[in-house]
Amino acid sequence: MVVHKILLASPDIDVFLQLDGIFALRNNIEVLLARTECQLLSRTETEKPDLILVDYDMSRRDGEPLYRQIRAALSFSDIPIIPVVSAEDIESLKDSGPEGEEYLCKPIDPQKFLRTISRYLCSDRRSAPRVPSRLRINYGVEGRDVLTDYSVNLSSGGVFIETADVLPADTPLFLEFTLPESDRTIRCKGRVAWVNHPEKILSPHLPPGMGVQFLDFVLQEVLSLREVLKKEALHPSW
Repeated sequence: MVVHKILLASPDIDVFLQLDGIFALRNNIEVLLARTECQLLSRTETEKPDLILVDYDMSRRDGEPLYRQIRAALSFSDIPIIPVVSAEDIESLKDSGPEGEEYLCKPIDPQKFLRTISRYLCSDRRSAPRVPSRLRINYGVEGRDVLTDYSVNLSSGGVFIETADVLPADTPLFLEFTLPESDRTIRCKGRVAWVNHPEKILSPHLPPGMGVQFLDFVLQEVLSLREVLKKEALHPSW
């Protein structure tokens, strides 16, 4: 049985109390706790959680919210990070983040929580490393024009596509790209997991673009991609 790790970060862990019943019934979930930014970053590095929930009320001594700094600090990780916000903080979150960013409201609704985590914990996101790549990616939304841009990095769980014409988070996509080492063409579905909007950069280490999660890889495609990633030899495909 695969055990998934969820890291809950808040100075007041009572924020997550209503989830105790869910965690007690789900023996495939290991809960990790962090009360400070230091603990969050440390446990992320040592435990490699599958999902992180961050209380938007975590703040520096001057009261500045830490969520954006945490999101930027973990920009090289493909671990999903979901803020948990009070009703009065929703507009602040939307104003400071990319359009369509996912969040959970306090008090956390257990059913919405289950629906949210199910979208992240069913994929094999980090079974292969994320490596720099410059591959031609054809992608788009069903029924619309096919777009072409280039990847920045790639893993067996997803790809970061460099583009100034970003799409909202959770936009469903079809993708097609060719692995240069094997000349194998990969075709799959995906979803926009996060956005580095050109007007609201979350990760200064990456160009404007979108992190896209793969959704429906068949086994042979996963194996082919992992073999190429092991060599860390993804040459330009133009």
